[in-house]
Amino acid sequence: MRKFTSHDYAIWRISRRCVLLVTVLFLWNDASLIAQRNLTLYNLPGVPQSQMMNVGRMPDYNFHLSLPVISNINLGASSSGFSANDLKDLDFDGNGEGADDSFFETDFSDFINKIGPYNTMGFDFNTTLIDAGFRIGKGYISLQGTESVHTLLGYSESLFSSFNEIQGLVLEDFDNGPRKYSIYGTYLDFSHHRTLGAGYTHEIIPGKLSAGLRAKMAIGIGRAWTQNEDFDIIGDLQQGILGIEGNVGLLMAGLPAAFDSTQGIETYLKGSGNKGLALDFGAQYRINDKIEVYASLVNLGQIVWRNNLTQYGYSTKYLDFYANKPDEAEQALEDVIDFVTTPEKTKQVGSIKSPLPMYAYVGGNYHFSKAFSAGAMVNMERLDGFNYWNFAVNGRANVGRVLQAGVTLAQVQGIGFQVGAGAAINLGPVQIYAASDNISSVVNLGNAQNAQVNVGLNFVFGHRKNKNDLAANDSTGVETEVVAAVDDDTLSTGKKVKIAKPKKEKTSVAKTRERPEPAPKTSSIPPPAKPTYTAVVATTPPALKPWVNLRGTTYNAASKELMKGVTVELYQQQGDREVLAYVRGNPGTDILAPMERNREYRIVVKKNGFKPTETKVSLDELAGVVDLQKDFFLEVAPEELPTVVSTKPVDKPVETAKPIETTPPADSTMTTKPAPTNAPSAPAPNTAVKKLEVFVVTGATEMKPTASVDGATVIKISAGFRIQVLEKTNADWWLVRFRDYNGYVLAKVLKEEL
Repeated sequence: MRKFTSHDYAIWRISRRCVLLVTVLFLWNDASLIAQRNLTLYNLPGVPQSQMMNVGRMPDYNFHLSLPVISNINLGASSSGFSANDLKDLDFDGNGEGADDSFFETDFSDFINKIGPYNTMGFDFNTTLIDAGFRIGKGYISLQGTESVHTLLGYSESLFSSFNEIQGLVLEDFDNGPRKYSIYGTYLDFSHHRTLGAGYTHEIIPGKLSAGLRAKMAIGIGRAWTQNEDFDIIGDLQQGILGIEGNVGLLMAGLPAAFDSTQGIETYLKGSGNKGLALDFGAQYRINDKIEVYASLVNLGQIVWRNNLTQYGYSTKYLDFYANKPDEAEQALEDVIDFVTTPEKTKQVGSIKSPLPMYAYVGGNYHFSKAFSAGAMVNMERLDGFNYWNFAVNGRANVGRVLQAGVTLAQVQGIGFQVGAGAAINLGPVQIYAASDNISSVVNLGNAQNAQVNVGLNFVFGHRKNKNDLAANDSTGVETEVVAAVDDDTLSTGKKVKIAKPKKEKTSVAKTRERPEPAPKTSSIPPPAKPTYTAVVATTPPALKPWVNLRGTTYNAASKELMKGVTVELYQQQGDREVLAYVRGNPGTDILAPMERNREYRIVVKKNGFKPTETKVSLDELAGVVDLQKDFFLEVAPEELPTVVSTKPVDKPVETAKPIETTPPADSTMTTKPAPTNAPSAPAPNTAVKKLEVFVVTGATEMKPTASVDGATVIKISAGFRIQVLEKTNADWWLVRFRDYNGYVLAKVLKEEL
């Protein structure tokens, strides 16, 4: 019994064109599922294109420039049903009756077993037209222009099972009339658009919280999508007809200009005035030194297609092929082509809104060290009204500032598990990067159902140091000096204590002296009989410095605004007493001060017109960190009547700032200036009455944090100002208070007020 073949319907003359058409559709639409997902590139924050996916992430550079095309070539291809090799295995010529056998005589049995009931294929291309940005204060301004092409083809198993069933028909199968095969779930969606946008990222809390917004104008270049996708294939041997029953609609905008010889591709690329708006949002928050979280939304917007928008309709009369009249069968196909390209046979449509492909990312990272981190991410894509959910875990390693590399293990909806990898190399200002969400497709493209690659070259300038870099310069080994009072004698002499960088498996000891005069070196562990010794033992791991950087920001407690010009005092705990180890005014908003890792501290933050605030820092807080982040809040001080300073005895002590407790050496020959004859005698040692002396500055001088000309200047004091003497430390230096500052000035420039 002879089988039903294309020869019965004179399809042999058009089968080659059908095969070509179907093959082009398959290859052209081989990827939309992976689109602009870029899960691996998202995990390379040193690459400017990563910031395009999260505008809320503050870049770690000061300026970047990306040139057209070469800075970003992003290609993607995917198929949920089959691989490229599966398509190649279909033998269109080997299963029929001759060399000219048709597409409809191909055996699709193996192919059908590999696809699902509903399947998608697609292709995506994205590139950079221009991308530049620069830092300004705590913000980063960026400008971007991109070109994107998205294609999506959906098809069902019924399309190929119908073709396969036709191969088994015999003439007797048509005794009861025509055969009908329903085709459903087949659609096409093509979009070509351009975006031009500007973004701004701001550090809300430096080193912790940043957020950003990008506004974009979307320009529609070309658009095509189908309507009424369900139709039937009809076969009628008695009438000699193989056709399509039902209406299939196709909407196009911009594309006809590309095929119009009078306009050309240049007119198409300029666009036809179809525009829209889109927004990107993003934020990143560092909970502590180890954990950070982030979230971003890309392409929240749409394009309104109203210019050059045309609707094409197909009906049965245009798709009937007559077996008994081969010439008419050929002409029928020509009519279809003519119908698509002839404006007189189309209908103009008012306007249609189409959303842009939208992407959302939510995730977090855990930083095991400065060089390595790992995290997890949830990604959602919304394409053509459908949501695709993807999940990924990732790891990232930094090798200095030269190399950043990452790997990703992702579960992609409709595809399965895949492994991605990427790296960025910085050669001076030139950055070269490459990333792929499916690295196996690079070496075995034929068997891959999902292929994606992103490569480019950028220019990046002014890499700024992150908080770990600033803390200890671990990678550079640069020595840093910390001015810290270790005990009374060191404070009185004003010596700087230079804490040596600890070596592996050794303990570094900062040595102190019992008196200012030179003395023989003592053992690293002082004997218990000499209580004035204070051995500072740094038992930190080799990877950590023996000090910690205090980093902080001060806010107005009422308005929550950032405050400038505060003074920071660090009081170091030494046994049952505390010593002023650091004092400095900060003209800006950021506080940066050094603290020894194995000492407890009391931090005092002051500003004129506000109540001072203080907080204590324990050894546990300093253990294992290179930065200690603190936020301080100052309340407005109530208005007080001015204090009248008198040289007469008082009945109760006058409260002043807590002086630094020091004990002069026992054998010191230094003397203090005698009190004026008209001044009352000092109170008895056991009484609570204390005399407050006021002196006038006779010449310009500087207040120092220790009794030494070395060290930073706390504040400069001009001649004529009045200051309060808290303690006459020695013949050269006195501890004084000026305004809200405590420190040491030269005694020779002070004259007692008469």
